[in-house]
Amino acid sequence: MKSPHETFNKLISEEILAVLQYKLMAHWCMFNRYQKLAYLIDNIRKQEEEHIEELTEKAFQLNLFSDIKYFISADEVANDGDIITADLTPEIIIEKLNALEQSAINSYIHAIDDSEIAKEDPSVAELFKHILEEEKQHDAIVEAEVKKLSTLGSNDWLTTLVESKKSDLRFKPATAMKMNRMQAMYKAFQARASDTDFKIL
Repeated sequence: MKSPHETFNKLISEEILAVLQYKLMAHWCMFNRYQKLAYLIDNIRKQEEEHIEELTEKAFQLNLFSDIKYFISADEVANDGDIITADLTPEIIIEKLNALEQSAINSYIHAIDDSEIAKEDPSVAELFKHILEEEKQHDAIVEAEVKKLSTLGSNDWLTTLVESKKSDLRFKPATAMKMNRMQAMYKAFQARASDTDFKIL
């Protein structure tokens, strides 16, 4: 059974990694004019950021924070050249989103069932259940796009991702250089989060 520190460390790390990926993918979609997919991803990203705030607030209430080490310094964010997105397509993005949401659902199920703190503190169990339900909602949204892709085929599905008329952009797409920087930040955090000595809490 996981300790409170292990449980919160894992969940917050995964949420941060997810937000960094969602932000990169949303900007890639906007940059490539798949506005509707960009908005879908950005809406999910905003809720994932709320999850980080909720988990962090609860961790502070429980006095779990001894040292916050998950912030990435400027020195760790190098420009890795063309690491961005040569590999990305809308189809690959949907696959990645699907995998991320399934992973998040599994993480919260395990946190509810296998962590000391969820067993001992009803408020923590309720928080995990609340976030789990939102992750299931995200998964349903992504699954709907997966079904559309399967039903319509790639070409027709792609046309549904483009806004048919001019409208004000909800956010300005990042430049290629900024997307490279986002990707570098994700890779730097991912490397630190996988370090056996790495601790958020």
